[in-house]
Amino acid sequence: DSPSPSPPRRGRRNDSPSPSPPRRDRKDSAAGEKPSAQQMAPTKGGRQKQDGAKMASGHTAGLLTADDFIKEDRQIREQQKEADKSLGDKQEETIYRDKKGRKLDMLNEFMRQQAIREGKEVEEKAEQEEWGKGTIQKQEEKAHQEELANIANEPFARTVNDPKVDAMYREKIHADDPMAAYMMKKREKEGVKGKNGKPAKPFYKGPKPKPNRFGIPPGYRWDGVDRGTGWEDKVYAYQANKGVNKQAEYEWSTSDM
Repeated sequence: DSPSPSPPRRGRRNDSPSPSPPRRDRKDSAAGEKPSAQQMAPTKGGRQKQDGAKMASGHTAGLLTADDFIKEDRQIREQQKEADKSLGDKQEETIYRDKKGRKLDMLNEFMRQQAIREGKEVEEKAEQEEWGKGTIQKQEEKAHQEELANIANEPFARTVNDPKVDAMYREKIHADDPMAAYMMKKREKEGVKGKNGKPAKPFYKGPKPKPNRFGIPPGYRWDGVDRGTGWEDKVYAYQANKGVNKQAEYEWSTSDM
């Protein structure tokens, strides 16, 4: 027998320590260690053994089957809808308070603010109209209102024999009436009252004055001397020149036709 080329192997010594650390049994494993794959496997119902944990979305943490996930997701959506509905029912209307902190009804407060706003606008408008009117305009407006009230109390139709209509036509003086000058002088002597119940004011009887843009006659005390700046003359001269130039331009544009 030929000898083996390899050196002789030593037998195991029972008293030599093992270089690897001692392994624990599964029963002795600590509670904080990771669960094994067998422990992580889903149970018969589809959920893990540790099914108490929930995610932020409300779903159960861990492995779930598709059917369980759909069923749970549907329940979560229904719960969210019910919660939103109950929250919407609990929401109250805006509470309005006065300066002292007392509650005010929203509709009443809106109507009150609107009435105050409209009242201020009406008052401001009335004040502006009042400031823009003179004494004569106010008296005329008052007389007009009284006339409208009288008309409202009268019958609907006015006939030819109505005394007010007949008196109105009789008092009217026409420009082409040959007796117009005589009637005017007669009324002045008699002191015929005007619209406001006062004697009619005298008017200017001197030479015919220069025309003005507004057709305002001079006062009855005017001595016939023009003390203006000549602005009305310039305005009338400008209007006359404008009309002449316009006619000349038209004739020049149609001269070749």
